[in-house]
Formats: sequence, structure tokens, C-alpha cells
Amino acid sequence: MFQVNFRLNLTRHILIAVLALVTSACAGKAVPPVFYPSEPDAPRYQYLKTIISEADLKSSALSKALTEGTFAFQKAFDVAAYKNTLIVTDSRLRGYAVINFDTSKINFIMNDSNNSRSQFASPFGLTVDTEGTRYIADRRANRVLIYDKNDHYLRSIDFKPENSSPVDVAIAGNKLYVAHLKHNRIDVVNLDDDTVSELSTGETTLEWPAALDFKNGHLFVTNLLQYNIIKLNTDGEKIATYGDLGDGTGKLARPKGVAVDRRNRVLALDASFGNFQIFREDQQLLGFVGKGGTNPEDLSLPAGIAISYDLAPFFQKYAAPGFILEYVVAVSNQAGPSKVNIYGYGKMEGANYPE
Repeated sequence: MFQVNFRLNLTRHILIAVLALVTSACAGKAVPPVFYPSEPDAPRYQYLKTIISEADLKSSALSKALTEGTFAFQKAFDVAAYKNTLIVTDSRLRGYAVINFDTSKINFIMNDSNNSRSQFASPFGLTVDTEGTRYIADRRANRVLIYDKNDHYLRSIDFKPENSSPVDVAIAGNKLYVAHLKHNRIDVVNLDDDTVSELSTGETTLEWPAALDFKNGHLFVTNLLQYNIIKLNTDGEKIATYGDLGDGTGKLARPKGVAVDRRNRVLALDASFGNFQIFREDQQLLGFVGKGGTNPEDLSLPAGIAISYDLAPFFQKYAAPGFILEYVVAVSNQAGPSKVNIYGYGKMEGANYPE
């Protein structure tokens, strides 16, 4: 029996190796880079890569073939960046995946076998703190589940089912902001003792707060039914508004995720348009990236967006010659063939960029 199984396995690996060599030899011409904006404007963003399964992290045809049948995303909902990893919730698979770009592995977490309360029901938004701790909003379970950087369950923050709909979270020191979509509320959790209080927004109306990001001392909120992104200070006072209802550039139809870079540029993801729009700190529109469709660079019901400066060196190898990356943008898709898309923000050497 051992000899038979050994021969079968050896035959399988030989066939895979031959297939990989044939595939490599028959590969077509390189696909031209996709830039945003397109020529004749100087490029600001470039589509770099799509990640569907662990095979997309491999560099050779053989290694791709050997990972056939491993984990693959089904309905990627939100994405967060931490050092050399991207962390992505999958609402259909009921868990989250850790994409490690150093090891080219994807580890999928559904629960911690040591604790029955660690089971996910409907994981939506997530955030990661500076220590790598993961905070995941589970809408159906009415709680935020907390896992450490090694993906061990720590504890949960529970909300009353009749008065909660947690869909996203943002972290600022010892404060965790929790958005309750259909209850038009943002809670603030003191992580030192897990006490919960509601964030007072004064005269600012929250209508389905769908996504959060905390950057540079401010909380950015996707106000879905107001069709905009609002910027709040830590006291809940509105500082600025980005976008409003419409079907043109600078307008929003179905705003979802939001991410803010180090220069306070706001990236607003829109599920209807299949793109993210970039606003300057003074609310001026700078441009947009993406469109709906089935090409690898296209977006389909995008829901989550994250910025990573740490991963820029890793993805530099995918950039066009002379295009130097400052950071990468990861976007998760609930539908379509592309599940996690990576775009790079940077500048082309020799191009003229206005200030």
C-alpha cells in the first residue's frame, strides 16, 4: 500500500511539474500596466495585483500548481493592514484571513478551539492596533471579537441584540469606536475596563454609519444614507464633510469603506461606482481609481479599503519600471472574480507633478 501511494503521489507531482513547465512556456505577452489617471496625465496610482487564493502569492507556475485546493476567498468584506500582512474578513466563510507576504501564506481563522465564544457568525469590519491585536465587528452575534497577533481569542465586547448592529470598528489608543449601522450610533469602548458610552455628535446626524477610520487625531465616518464621509474630532464635533449624493465625480451613491493617508487625503470607497475617490484635506477632489467590471483591476461590490506603507517595498516588484511606490491600497470585494485588489500610490520618475 505504501509503495502504491508513493508512486501515485510521485506521478502526481511529476504531472504537476510538467504542467507548470508547459504553462510557463506558453505564457502570453506581459499585460501593460493600468494607471490612474490614464495618459496623458502623470500616473498617481497603478493596479498591481489581485489576491483570490494562496496561489496568487506564489512566484512560479509550479508553486502555484502545488497550492491548488488551498484557501480561497468567497465574500471578502473588510481589510486592514499590519506590518507584513493584510487581514481580511470573509462574511460568507465566517472568519478572517491573515495574508502574510513574507511567507506567501494565507491562514484562515474561523474560531479558537479553546473558547466557544470565539465562533464568528457574520464578521464585517475590523481594525488592528499597533500591537497587532485584531478587533472584529460581528453584526449577527452583536459583539466585537478580539484576537491577539497570534490569532488566539482574547475576549468579546457584547451589545444588547435589540439595540445594536456592529458593522465596523476603529482604534485610538485605549478607545475602540464601534459603528452600529441601523441604530445610527457610534459607541466608544474604554478597553481598560470595557465600559461603553455613546459618542455624542451634537447637531451632526448619523444615518447608517457604515465604516470608520481613525487617523491623525480624527474619526472618519461613512454616513451611508447621507451619502458622504464626515470627519469628527474626539469630542464628536464635525470638522469636515467629503462628497454628497450624485452620479458624477466627487459625488457618492453607495459609500462603503474609508481610509486616510498620512497627508490627510481621504479615500472614499463606493460600491455603486466600483471605485474609490480621493479627496484632499480641504475636500477638493483629486481623482478616482477603478471601475465596476470583471477585469482583474476592476471592483465588484467593494466594501473595505486599507492603506499600507509597510507593504510598499514588497509590492514594488509589481510596479511599472520607474514608478516608485509610496504606499499601497488594498480593496476587498464581496462579488466578482477579484476578491482583494492591490493598487500602488506613487510617482513616475521624470514625470511632472503639480504641487
